[in-house]
Formats: sequence, structure tokens, C-alpha cells
Amino acid sequence: MFVKQNLSFKSSKVLNPLVQDYIENKETISSLFDYPPSKIGFKNLLSTNPYSNFDRELLSGILLDQSKLVSNTTQQTLNNISLLNQKKTYTVTTGHQLCLFTGPMYFINKILTTINLSDELNKEFPEHHFVPIYWMASEDHDFDEVNHFNAFEKKIEWNDTQTGAVGNFDTKELKNTLHFIKELFGNSDSANELILIFENAYLKNNTLAQATRFLVNTLFGTGRVKQCYWVNSEVFMAACQLLLTSKVRMIHEKFNHNEYNPESKKYKNETYDKVIFCEGGNVSNNALFKFLDIR
Repeated sequence: MFVKQNLSFKSSKVLNPLVQDYIENKETISSLFDYPPSKIGFKNLLSTNPYSNFDRELLSGILLDQSKLVSNTTQQTLNNISLLNQKKTYTVTTGHQLCLFTGPMYFINKILTTINLSDELNKEFPEHHFVPIYWMASEDHDFDEVNHFNAFEKKIEWNDTQTGAVGNFDTKELKNTLHFIKELFGNSDSANELILIFENAYLKNNTLAQATRFLVNTLFGTGRVKQCYWVNSEVFMAACQLLLTSKVRMIHEKFNHNEYNPESKKYKNETYDKVIFCEGGNVSNNALFKFLDIR
């Protein structure tokens, strides 16, 4: 017989002390964040109307394109993507590496807690919409971190010589791993179901990123979790520019080298602690670097 016992995070001692202080909203670390993880914290955040200038149409368009990369995207996922066009919709986001067959248990826990928090916020603030998102670290290069999972005190490992971003890895060689999985799992109904999930995810999709997307869609078949994985550099730079401009941290204009005084570190009567030039090959036209032999 199993005994169920509820433990507080503090008594479980599974959290870093800093995280525990954050959850408890300790005054000693209040300068490190704007809003505490509580109902009043979320209420205060929403009252600021965050992301009011965000390009929602662009975001939803990118997610819609990505949703077409696998065959098991559900209508509810598409509905969630559509909701992002509304200014009263916000995301609750988690992220993890593309661990083989989910890898460690906290892969699952992260997604479950993201769904649960979205549900709680939707109930607490019915005038808004909250959509859970799982971000896949497809550009991670640490293959050794994602190429295995453990079950029944055994380690199933995918050995491969591919290099680069793991999300682009071809998964066809995982057919050689399937034999070991079948041997480990056995022949029960539950085992056969898991084996079928593995086959459909990793052997019927071309890349690890697509396979992981398919896997998460399968495990959380309600379609409530959307996956978002690659970084669109053009969109990312545009978003950064918008954010920095809104906070008066960026001036979008052509830099006039003649108006910069390197001794006083002044540019157009404004003083700066540091000036960093990111000009690439055009640095050869910058008089400040004429001492360099750039050809």
C-alpha cells in the first residue's frame, strides 16, 4: 500500500535556497525581480498591459508555420496560436533540451506545471487568455546531454557522429536503438504503446526537433502545449530593437564617426561609459581604427 503525503517545497529541500526565497517572496531578494510568483504578483503585472506593442501577428504566423512540420498538430493547438493575436493573451513558457524519449523526469514535470499554471491563471483572470508553450532548445550543441534516457536502471544511448545543432540531427539511425528498447520494455500492452510512440516520433520524422515536437504532441494530446524551437534571427533582432527603443536604450540612426570624441567618450553631447563598434569589415572606414592593418 502506498501512502500519499504532501510536502511543502521548503520541507522537501529540493530547491536552491535562492529559488526558495523567491517563492516565499523574501524581502532580502526583492530587488532581483519585479513581481512575486503569486496571484497579486500576476494581477499587478497584467495591470501594466505588458507587450502592448508586440507584433502578435508575426509571432502567430511563425508558430503556425512551425506547427505544419509534423502531422499530429491538433486543432486546439491551432486555436491557441490564433489566440496569440489577441492583446489579452499571454504565454506561460517552459523550455528544455531535446532529450531522447523525454530523458529525465523533469522534462515531463516542466510541461505539466506549465499547463497547470496556465489553467490556474485562466480561472483567476477570465478576462485574459493564457497559453502554455514548450520551447525546445534545438540549437543546443551538447549532444551528450540529450542522446540517452534511463529506464529500469538501464541506460539507452544513441551514438552518432553528427555535429552541430542537435535539432537538425537526422534520426534515421535510431532504428538501431529500437531493438534495445523493445528488449528492455518487454511485451506488455503498456510497453507496446510506448514502443509505438517511439517509432512514430523518431523513425517517421526527419530530425530530432521534429521528432520531439511529435513526441510532445503525442504525450500531451490535448493540444494545449505549443512547441516553438528555432530562433528566427530577423524576427529576434526586430523584437530586440523594439524593446530597446521603447526603453529609450537604443537610437536607430546612422552613426556619425566625426561626432564622437574618444577622449571624453561623448557622442552628440551625450556621455557613455563604453562605446563598442560592431561594424564588421566596415571598420576599415572607421578613423578610430586606422592603426590596424585591415585590408
